[in-house]
Amino acid sequence: MLDDRPRPGSLPVGSSLESTPDGLPLSANRAPTEDLKPWVARVFTTDVRLADESSGMDCGFLFDAPAMRMLFEGNWYAVSADGRKTYQREALFFGPQSKRMEVGMTGSFRTLTVVLNPGATHAFGNFPLGATVDRIIPYSAFGYDTERLYARFEKLDDPADWLLEVEQIMREYIVHKGARKPDTLTVAFDMAALADPNMRICDFAEEHGIAQKTVERIVKRDFGMAPKKVLRRARVLDMAAALCGVADEGETEEIALRYFDQSHLSRDFTTFFKMTPAQFAAKQQPLMTLALEVRQARRLELLGRLDPSQKRPWQA
Repeated sequence: MLDDRPRPGSLPVGSSLESTPDGLPLSANRAPTEDLKPWVARVFTTDVRLADESSGMDCGFLFDAPAMRMLFEGNWYAVSADGRKTYQREALFFGPQSKRMEVGMTGSFRTLTVVLNPGATHAFGNFPLGATVDRIIPYSAFGYDTERLYARFEKLDDPADWLLEVEQIMREYIVHKGARKPDTLTVAFDMAALADPNMRICDFAEEHGIAQKTVERIVKRDFGMAPKKVLRRARVLDMAAALCGVADEGETEEIALRYFDQSHLSRDFTTFFKMTPAQFAAKQQPLMTLALEVRQARRLELLGRLDPSQKRPWQA
């Protein structure tokens, strides 16, 4: 099944940054600086060039964490819980997603994204995260001056400088909010979900010496959804990464064995991606691959399976 994934080298897209051996564009993504790690999961930027600037791309992605995303180039659309909307040069807050979000654009595109850790929005004293699931909220709706935000990037051309600047913005925001660190139980559940999404909630609760209802309450608050769905999503995202070729090949068999049988796998894919595994593998999905690669890089680094200085197995 994993050997049936597509070979999309013929796609009319390219990246000025990284790419897979098959030619799919990747982002420049890395862990945040040490002082930001309690709140920030990943920072990354994309710069994808289309051979025909009048052409478009209909795709989608599934992020399991909230993110601040700045659109610098491209005419975008997305179908969120609030319906289909279009975006151009805009700063947006994406809530965590419970299923694939339909997203596409016309023309080449550049973006800059800060992925937040579970519990970060609660630590900031912001809105309940559950209210943002599958939604996109313009930063202007929160009263922020987005033009002032974009002005900080006007003279920066190097993607590395973009990442440093957005980290400084987050640093200033954390100080402004007087943010405490996320709950230690939330951090532990995040790590456990990355390591073994087939774990039982009752076992996790017992290991940490708390009631299962306490785990359910804190996870719902900090992940935006119930623990069992968080784990189901983590499991299917690992499998999707394997099908897209952005996973450690050494663990693809283990990832596949998390499913009891083919019908079990098909149910999860239909729930989260609205397509079967075979349909998913056959579909060319540059944006989905970008999202899955960011998550897998973070996952493997946190689990100690990949050194941040190493070239990732799926990079060209």
